[in-house]
Amino acid sequence: MFNIIRGIQSVVDNTPIVDGQMLFTTDTDKIYIDNGTTRIMYRGVPIDSTLSTTSTNAVENQAITNNCGMASNLRTTIKTNIVSAVNELADKSYVEITTTLTTGNTTVTVTNDAITSDSVLDIYAKDALLGLESAPTISGHTLTITFDEAQETDIQVKVRVS
Repeated sequence: MFNIIRGIQSVVDNTPIVDGQMLFTTDTDKIYIDNGTTRIMYRGVPIDSTLSTTSTNAVENQAITNNCGMASNLRTTIKTNIVSAVNELADKSYVEITTTLTTGNTTVTVTNDAITSDSVLDIYAKDALLGLESAPTISGHTLTITFDEAQETDIQVKVRVS
């Protein structure tokens, strides 16, 4: 016997699958046909009301329009945002500390209130190619740098702390 069910989407969703049954939704204009133990959508497609990175369904116009609105707002403020970010970076203060790795030594210690466990360090030596033996260590406001080999002359070492 051929059975036709007509109702809103929730009625169709809650109707048990019966082989050969045809279902019509009055609110979403979808048509389903039950084939064995599977309900197949014959007309209409699933439509998402929000954007998703995983769904392969169509998306409502309103969801797209709302997100395009956000993109257009970004376009009008992007220059301001970039300028603000650059200014913020330029305003970041740093402390440059100069010290000396004395002849024959491999370790130099620098103490400064700007040095903390969260500090970003830039270490360089003038007129020398020095390799670090290990990662610099920080204890309180003291930075210890150990180089891989002793130098034959005093070497000026600069540390930029930000």
